[in-house]
Amino acid sequence: MQDDYKPTPDEYLRRAKARLAEERVESLFYAAFEIRCAVEARLQEYLEPQKHVNPREKNQWNAGKLAASVTRAFRVDKVARVIITDRTTGEVFGTFFYTPVTPELQNLAERLGNYLHALRQYRLQSDPWWLTLRSELRRGIELLDEAMMGELLGPPTREPDSNFINMPLRYGPDTGDPRTWPSVEINFDIAYFDSLADARATLPNKALQQPAQTR
Repeated sequence: MQDDYKPTPDEYLRRAKARLAEERVESLFYAAFEIRCAVEARLQEYLEPQKHVNPREKNQWNAGKLAASVTRAFRVDKVARVIITDRTTGEVFGTFFYTPVTPELQNLAERLGNYLHALRQYRLQSDPWWLTLRSELRRGIELLDEAMMGELLGPPTREPDSNFINMPLRYGPDTGDPRTWPSVEINFDIAYFDSLADARATLPNKALQQPAQTR
């Protein structure tokens, strides 16, 4: 029995990589579709836990409209890094990242839609048009890999009229589970960066000592 077709960002990205690896020209169109869907699904994933976002915006499917909703919801398009420590001992409980769907990736997803129509003309496999499509697909996968690395489903925000930090995240064995942390006072070290590489390069030593909590 074949596996179910799972509509999650991770599965769309996995299928896109598999189609591109087939090295068949017809597979390129299916890879373009999967990349486009991965971008839309990741943007929807950011919006879903945000209580202040209108449900109609969460249910959109167009990448451009979803990206506009994310921009309105977060008002920041940088990588966010959050280091959570015990306020008394300084012990690091977790290091988490928000990796946005960048404007370049948003635009690429929109462009890929141009390929999802009947071809107007026959093209030899030597036609540079195919090389351009492959290049865009590879770049889309590269950008999606980074957009999918962050555990945070949005930059941390303070809830109105309270001291609570809204920080929804996807967590698993490699990120740590906040529900298992001891009940102590904690500090949030929140910083913003132009790239994930910059965010990782400036990690303090105490955070680097917690590999199980950091991707």
